[in-house]
Amino acid sequence: MHCDGGPWHVDDCELALAAALAAPAAANKATAAKRESMRFMRHLGELATIELDRRIENID
Repeated sequence: MHCDGGPWHVDDCELALAAALAAPAAANKATAAKRESMRFMRHLGELATIELDRRIENID
């Protein structure tokens, strides 16, 4: 891609550069969101296990 009067206009180059710079940040946010989602699911699993144990103890 050339911004020196080639097939790309300066605006196109600026947009491409902005997209290239934003891509890693977007990937990091997606990874962080996935990590937080997994953490939340583990927490729900722990709560469900505690509740199940409590109910089993109440049966005895």
